[in-house]
Amino acid sequence: MKNKFKKLASERIINFNKKQKGKTWEERFGEEKAKEMKIKIGLAHKGNKYCLGKESSKKGKSWEQIYGKKEARMKKEKLSSSQLGNKNFLGHKHSDETKKLIGKKNEGTFEEKYGEEKANKMKIKMSKIHKGMLHTEESKEKISLSHIGKKHSEETKEKLRCPKSEEHKKNMRKTWKIEEIRNSRVKATLKNRKIYPNEQRLLNIIRKNNFPFNYVGNGKAVFNGYCPDFLSKNPKHIIELFGGRHFDKKGKIRDKKRMKAYTSLGYKVLIIQNWEFRNEDRIVNKIKNFIK
Repeated sequence: MKNKFKKLASERIINFNKKQKGKTWEERFGEEKAKEMKIKIGLAHKGNKYCLGKESSKKGKSWEQIYGKKEARMKKEKLSSSQLGNKNFLGHKHSDETKKLIGKKNEGTFEEKYGEEKANKMKIKMSKIHKGMLHTEESKEKISLSHIGKKHSEETKEKLRCPKSEEHKKNMRKTWKIEEIRNSRVKATLKNRKIYPNEQRLLNIIRKNNFPFNYVGNGKAVFNGYCPDFLSKNPKHIIELFGGRHFDKKGKIRDKKRMKAYTSLGYKVLIIQNWEFRNEDRIVNKIKNFIK
């Protein structure tokens, strides 16, 4: 009889543990009882000789250093698989204090933390791990939303513009010669460009007089790395607005190349200068004569 009762009790305990598995003390016993139990355990361990003055030999060491690479991998895989679908981690957020602590730990560059040699090795490993990996559409949306309202500082802008080494400069020049890459880069840079005041004035004139032109200065149309301001595909006509930067030496050289790119594709080009907006009727007549 005693053995039967023992078996029943052990079976009940096993079933109870299965049901309660993955639950916190608050979920099992309620908040008040859970607090009392934690206080009792804290008092019970207070003054424990085994916990005083002893430092772990594993402190400050990685799993690879303690167990070796193979065993460390196995343990990490077990942990990751065990945490899959764990409800305790859903919706969990760090407090402000823990965020500050994490931020302090992550301050500084890899070179400052680990030295140049170790930093280079870590960067090579990271690049190999992330090679060929693509973001999902959801992650892309999250990244784009996180960057809204953020702006690069002047220092970071200069770093992004200037190539890092001579090899990087050579690669940039090689890729710039490829028309598809050149056009895609120009489109990306002009994608979020706002329309200038004189461009808006000309657009209003075009709409009033029903001229067959569309505004494409925001990268909608790119030819051999050059983006016109206004475009008409049928017939092939382009309108370009020229300001002060078009009259210096570099601007004149750039504009000659621009005109060659347009004319090689069979487009006729009309140039309107900013000072001509003093007389809008003159601009209207100029466009009419150009379309004829």
